Amino acid sequence: MAGGPRAHPNLYVCLLLQAFFFQGPALVLQNSADEQDAGPRGNLAVCISGGVRQGDECAESHVRSIVEASRKNFHHVKIFFATWTDRQCSDDTPVGVTTSVTESYLRELYPDQDMDVWIGNDRGYPLSEGTDYPAPSTEETTTKWPQKWSYDMFRNGRNMATLWAKCMDMIPDTYDVIVRIRPDRCFPSNYRLELSPEAVKIRLTDNTSARFIANLEEGKVFLPKNYHHSVDTPNTPDDRLSFGLAKPMKQAFGTLVQRADQHEFDLSDKQYVEKWGTPEQAGNAKTALNPHGFWVREPYPEILLAHHLVNLNINYTFIQPQEVSLWDVKGQGVHCGETHSQPLTRTSNNDEHDYN
Repeated sequence: MAGGPRAHPNLYVCLLLQAFFFQGPALVLQNSADEQDAGPRGNLAVCISGGVRQGDECAESHVRSIVEASRKNFHHVKIFFATWTDRQCSDDTPVGVTTSVTESYLRELYPDQDMDVWIGNDRGYPLSEGTDYPAPSTEETTTKWPQKWSYDMFRNGRNMATLWAKCMDMIPDTYDVIVRIRPDRCFPSNYRLELSPEAVKIRLTDNTSARFIANLEEGKVFLPKNYHHSVDTPNTPDDRLSFGLAKPMKQAFGTLVQRADQHEFDLSDKQYVEKWGTPEQAGNAKTALNPHGFWVREPYPEILLAHHLVNLNINYTFIQPQEVSLWDVKGQGVHCGETHSQPLTRTSNNDEHDYN
């Protein structure tokens, strides 16, 4: 019994240490998020890449929900826009609605914003440089390609990855954090994506319980989860929104097209199964893998992106909960005519397969 009283101080020390170890990570995370109010530091790049489509309806939300939400935390925030001259509307656009994308048209969508623009021709660039995959004739679409729509699938996927690389190449090394979005990705009026050089805080202004807070770290990027493709291939990311420190973001989105052009993802059936496991053939993924010799073997660009991140040893972290990831908020799509202009709606199928 003599040792009992002397044991109490040790017990208190143990309890204090235990409390510290349990609360420490949470305190560090909260402190990093709170540092967003410590004053401007570093630079933020907002990379917008893809076909413009109905992006004219989304530009204001990009500024409100990202640029203005994060501006106080950085010395400078700049937009980098990479797109094609073809607006990529799938309907007959009414007279008076811009169909050919120009730099002046894009700058009018983002007035008073510092902005760099790159515009290419999605039919002539960069496919004219891809000698391994010349445009097939009508007969060749079935004799030399896996399916009759395979060339369009390849062109759209490669064009999408090309714009990722172009946008990342535009961003100088003086930028610390990068967020990448699609032009037609509208954000609801209550959505705020607030970034700082150290952390991110996503919140809905009318819902205090729905929020996402995380530290930005080397070797890590953040994306929503693609719940459509994850039915067949678990933990598939969605490529319409991503952010992180500049280095991992440039690695993730600035090198995929080059690696694919070098046939890094062109595997035989045996090689693919050995590396990634047997691909799912049920549910939404009913199309078999492309035969050996194709640009990539993945059936969908989102799965290709996931494999690319794994190859680079980049940890991709999902934005949770689903409500703040905006998976349930439908994009504006490819219908650009005035009669198709509709407010944001919620839908169970947001995978529009318009990837460039």
